[in-house]
Amino acid sequence: MTLPRPILDSRTFADLVAEARERIPRYTPEWTNFNDSDPGMTLVKLHAWMTETILHELNRVPDLNYVKFLDLLGIHADAATAARTELGFELEKLDKPQDPLSVPVPLHTQVAVEDPDLESEVVFETDRTLPGLNAHIGAMLVPNPASGPGHTMVTRYEDSLQWLHGFMPFDPAATTPIYLGLLLRPFLASGLAADAYAQDRLPAGPLDIYVDAIEVSDLSEPGAPLPDPPAFACPPPLAGRQAVAHLRWQVYTGGRGGAGSFSDPAAGNWRELALSLDTTVDLSRSGHLVLELPAGATPLDPGLLPDDLFDAIGAVPVPRDTADLLEVLGEPGVLEGLAGQWEALGVEDPDDLLAFDACSESVAETRAKIQSLPEDQLDPTALPYAAWVQISSVFAVPLPGDGTNLRELYWFRATPFTPYASGEPGPVPLHSLALNTVPATQAATRLEDNLGRTNGRPGQVLALPRTPVLVDPATGEPALGLRVGDQGAAWELRPDFFGSGPEDRHAVLDPVAGTIGFGDGLHGLVPEAGQLVLAASSRIGGGEIGNVPPGTITRIKGRIRNVKAVSNSRAASGGSPVESLEQVIHRAPQLLRIGGIPHTGQDFADLALRTPGHRFHSAHTLPRLVPGDTPGSFVQKDGALTVVVLPASDMPAPQPTAEALRALCAWLEPRRLVTTELHLVGPQYTRVERLGARIGVRTGHDLSAVAEELYAALLDFLHPLRGGPEHTGWPFGYDILLGDVYDVMLAVPGVHRVRNLSLVLAGTEPTAPDVIPLAPGHLPLLMREAIDVVSGYE
Repeated sequence: MTLPRPILDSRTFADLVAEARERIPRYTPEWTNFNDSDPGMTLVKLHAWMTETILHELNRVPDLNYVKFLDLLGIHADAATAARTELGFELEKLDKPQDPLSVPVPLHTQVAVEDPDLESEVVFETDRTLPGLNAHIGAMLVPNPASGPGHTMVTRYEDSLQWLHGFMPFDPAATTPIYLGLLLRPFLASGLAADAYAQDRLPAGPLDIYVDAIEVSDLSEPGAPLPDPPAFACPPPLAGRQAVAHLRWQVYTGGRGGAGSFSDPAAGNWRELALSLDTTVDLSRSGHLVLELPAGATPLDPGLLPDDLFDAIGAVPVPRDTADLLEVLGEPGVLEGLAGQWEALGVEDPDDLLAFDACSESVAETRAKIQSLPEDQLDPTALPYAAWVQISSVFAVPLPGDGTNLRELYWFRATPFTPYASGEPGPVPLHSLALNTVPATQAATRLEDNLGRTNGRPGQVLALPRTPVLVDPATGEPALGLRVGDQGAAWELRPDFFGSGPEDRHAVLDPVAGTIGFGDGLHGLVPEAGQLVLAASSRIGGGEIGNVPPGTITRIKGRIRNVKAVSNSRAASGGSPVESLEQVIHRAPQLLRIGGIPHTGQDFADLALRTPGHRFHSAHTLPRLVPGDTPGSFVQKDGALTVVVLPASDMPAPQPTAEALRALCAWLEPRRLVTTELHLVGPQYTRVERLGARIGVRTGHDLSAVAEELYAALLDFLHPLRGGPEHTGWPFGYDILLGDVYDVMLAVPGVHRVRNLSLVLAGTEPTAPDVIPLAPGHLPLLMREAIDVVSGYE
């Protein structure tokens, strides 16, 4: 049964004054002047104000006791989490031969959000040193998605690099390699010959490549087909096994020999590369590849690539010898374009020149004339690449050039060599690859903050100058290093003094309040008096303010030599504020009920909302159901449970990313019972195909304004995150009641009547039921174009 609640005194200042005024005639009948000007009434009001203040403090005692009880249980407010993103740095042109090829960007480089409307500056810091390279990606060729050994070029390089479309990097069931061409020193100074850059070499050392995979959120555009919800088995079938690499990375070192040396496996012209970091797990997610480059990599003219790779570029290679020239004569426009170029190709005899001009309309006659010339008289390489493009557009390739010839590229390849086991994550569609990109966190690092000196008393508390201190959501470790004394002895920060002995150098940090408390001599060492306390390093930041859109983190604080600009290609995400007292009070019963091990479906849903580092708006469990073979379907299975999570996102149909589901699995897996089979999925959306009605508007209201408010009210009511009867998000599988829709529409100011209301879901017949059911785990999706409302005055 419900415990009896204490009766609190809720009288206000006005209530107390009124009560005193009523008692005056009973106790002091001689007092008859109750006007505000009477000195006695002034005293009454003074005492009422003091009494109200006392009652306010007394009424807060139960809340204080509740908070103290939570402290005893070790339940505290979660610290703010910081938004994270990837920052891409653009280097200066660095086009002179003496300009550097490597441009390091230091650790904790700070970049601010460029927005004058912000109340306070939002700063992001790089999470590691970036070994910047004066280079661009020049080309990428991936195995053809169709059967066969061919390749497809997924880039186009004109003035800059463009990625044509999303692409699968490789077929895990084949051994066809990926090819990546790297352009060193992409800008060349005008007036300098190529020989001036002859000493350029790809620097040995780490090459950091950022891989941007296509996320589910990239596909949730208005009007686009809804993507299948992501599904994840937890734990993965191969959990606990040692990771097996599936890609062998190599760099070309065979010199400028051409197609034979490039493709001959026995030539030994490809050198193995060590992979010092791979957060992409063989291109199965977004992340970074760091390849350790050796000395000796050599560039190659793309025109010397093997025929099968050049076919993927979609052009005809410029002829290199007489045999090549004979082959290309039949290409469109080549024979006509060669008119007037034969002398430059090596034809010296005037009679021969006249003969070539005479047969310029016959490919067969021109071939015969070429074959009649002395061997090696013709030299197609005498014409530069730009001249061949003028002869015929079939030679034009979307690859880097210097205006005269194609630029040489350093070539890398990744070859699948290990078969994938069942259930192992394979490659995913990619959006692009990028250089000079580094992960960053919305934070500011402070060094050597003087917190004062110790007084030698037990339980001393010192305050930090800036808060909140960031806490790693995965480990719970605060980003703060504490040192005490002239020798700078390190002290360990702990969540409490439980288990601390009298000699343990332990301190307790409150990251929200920004205080550091020392022990009392029994639990934790009391530092000697007069010791200097330093926060050797700390990272301050966090909150929703860091969740900024793409292209807004652009202002470099200070100056980085040889760096021109910076930007974030994707939105920053993951920032959340400090947990409020109301939120702590709300989840405290959940923590006590669960006790660390979830037993019921609701337990799993409650725990899912507390996944470190990820913000889920809501979660729902489907007991005894697992994802079926068809995306979005479920089949029954005893002992199994599926958790459906809805992320806090501005997308029309939010879906969790694969990274978020992996983090959720890592959070729930150690807490589940060994007999529980756990599956994680995103929500399945049921699209509203049509919501129609005829609206009667009261006279005096603007029809367009009423219609706009009506659209907004309907979109909000059926919104996954802010809709539903409680306006806190549509409950999973909650049926749509036409009566609720009527109420929403009639609540719009100016709406007088609603007639002929109908709501049709995708895949259902147009009927007029009062209750429109949704399948378990499904959410409605209403887009503006599906609303058909006709309004008029009534």
